[in-house]
Amino acid sequence: MPCRCDDFGYASTDNAGMQKELDNVTNLLCWLCQELEKGNQSFETGLLILNSNPKLAAWWKKHQKSDKIRIEKENKLKEIEQAKKKALAKLTPKEKQLLRAMFQV
Repeated sequence: MPCRCDDFGYASTDNAGMQKELDNVTNLLCWLCQELEKGNQSFETGLLILNSNPKLAAWWKKHQKSDKIRIEKENKLKEIEQAKKKALAKLTPKEKQLLRAMFQV
């Protein structure tokens, strides 16, 4: 999945809050891109640039944690779906029909 803003911390209907958060992130990323465009930086130089802006470094650290959690959740869901398919493949059509009937609400 693509990256998303981590956590707005307010109701999704709060357009002013969302605009403020998006403006902040846009400003941070714009600054980073401008710095990186100034030359062909090495990986180490890129890290120095990232760490030279405390707000950007904090956002990046939080974003990396959020990405890790999101990826772990996605992988867990994939494992569950694969296990479900494997278990269902062992059932006869009649057993599948009975199982569906049991869980219909």
